Amino acid sequence: MALPEVACKFSLLYGFQGIATVKLLNYRGMNQHQHQNQNNLLLYRRRMRFSQQYVAGLLGHKNTSMVSRYEAGRSTPPLLTALRLEIIYRVPIAFLFGDLYDAMRKQIRAEEECLAAPSQAVLF
Repeated sequence: MALPEVACKFSLLYGFQGIATVKLLNYRGMNQHQHQNQNNLLLYRRRMRFSQQYVAGLLGHKNTSMVSRYEAGRSTPPLLTALRLEIIYRVPIAFLFGDLYDAMRKQIRAEEECLAAPSQAVLF
């Protein structure tokens, strides 16, 4: 899931109006074949000593294919499923999807800074 750019308008001396753009990048290092939706679902399932079959049954799925896709990051669960996983694993969603949560928090904080930044009046 690509995050959108955050743009802030600001004015410099002499009335120049520019746009500063902050692009949030997800650097993956040497392993470029990782799935983009990294999560901790597998970690917490193993900590609870649950099988994929057991979790799939609690989610109402007939087989383990979607649980496997969620754990591998090939699919992001819908909100209701994510809430069910939170209940099953007994940890907040922010822990289950830590990387996504951190990226979203950084993006929102950057947008807040842009909106809260005082604009300088044009001098000339």
